[in-house]
Amino acid sequence: MVSYRNNLVGKFVLLATWNMDNIHRAGAVDISTVFTQTAFDNLAPGAGAPYTYTGFLDAVTNWNTKNPSNAIFAGSTEMQQRHELAAFLGNALHESDAFQASREYFMCSTTQESTGNLYCQLPSTQFDTAAEQYCSTTHTNPATSGYEDGCNCLLQSPDATLGGTYVDANKLFFGRGALQLSWNYNYIDASKALTGSADVLCNSPDLVATNETYAWGTAFWFWTMNTGSVGKTCSAAVLTDGDFGGTVNTINGAIECPAGSSHESSLAQRLNYYCKAATELSVDALLTLADCNGLQTAFDACATASGACSDCVTWLSTKSPTFSPTKSPTDSPVTSPPSKAPTKAPTNPPTTAAPTKNPVKNPTVSPSTSPSASPTRPTTSPTKAPTNVSIFSWRAHLTSEVSMYQCCNLLIIILALLKASHNSRSNEKSCKKSNDVP
Repeated sequence: MVSYRNNLVGKFVLLATWNMDNIHRAGAVDISTVFTQTAFDNLAPGAGAPYTYTGFLDAVTNWNTKNPSNAIFAGSTEMQQRHELAAFLGNALHESDAFQASREYFMCSTTQESTGNLYCQLPSTQFDTAAEQYCSTTHTNPATSGYEDGCNCLLQSPDATLGGTYVDANKLFFGRGALQLSWNYNYIDASKALTGSADVLCNSPDLVATNETYAWGTAFWFWTMNTGSVGKTCSAAVLTDGDFGGTVNTINGAIECPAGSSHESSLAQRLNYYCKAATELSVDALLTLADCNGLQTAFDACATASGACSDCVTWLSTKSPTFSPTKSPTDSPVTSPPSKAPTKAPTNPPTTAAPTKNPVKNPTVSPSTSPSASPTRPTTSPTKAPTNVSIFSWRAHLTSEVSMYQCCNLLIIILALLKASHNSRSNEKSCKKSNDVP
């Protein structure tokens, strides 16, 4: 009878665990119901290849299937999904010139095809050091003594056949894709996360500019797994801190937090795209701007009817969202703990990128200058799941997210367990009585 009772308890624990998982996810919805084709078209009416709405949805499914511990847009409530989407889109629209630029403008404003390969015409100033071509020669594949992982690369010279300053695009690791993935050490990690192999994007980095799986997928990798120079992913900045400023700091903090005079208009454009996305996705309030030095000041200056981020005016009277952190502290960390201190540096790409043909509209800001020095890697570890008790307690989940069906389901299980326990005790008494010697 004891083993029978223990078996029942074990089944109850399994069922209760399953129900608690459903409780945690009760408010989440399919991403296509949160972000529709209409919303995509409203935010990026001039979007061109490789950026499409269906490609975006497919890339989300592909990423979350291959990387469930670093899933994107997977908050436990619909509003959390909307907030992360708005923050991602605000940054991606800015980095890709509203999904019109697959390649960085500064490094690939003009292209030619020769013998089946695409060549980019680099500025004549980009041939002095490998770093000016987004190649860190202190990172190799595979890593060797004194070096760290990165796609193998060298300083490229102009192609002798084409003349001028044309270089094979697949020899360069400049900004590409929705978040303008840059540097050879970021390409190798994104390739491993998306394909399981370093070779795919190390050998053919221009796939990020031509294949929608990689154009979106590399952005998802950076958003959920790259901690930049600040030790925190963009996803954690949103879902743990409720802060848009943290996403800017991770993506381009060295240039925009605070923004120098040459990047003020760029920062205002990023803010404006974020406000547009927040409006389109009907979030309850803007995230805070605290983790990017100077961002709140920039917001206050440009959020006027005639300002550079006029789409933010509608948000001036709203307060910050009341959720923080948005993920329960019992969740897994946004990134898996590494076996050694992370060594990845931020992409810090120029704020606009270059398409293979003239964009539908001219970029609203001048491209940033090329990197002037070899990159350094951070020594800080990725952020861990918060240790403080979240305001989303188990009781809050029950009252706000659990359907009546789930509550009844739990109650039925509890009652069944109590009844089984009662019957067990009755049977034990009966057996004992029948075995008593008169």
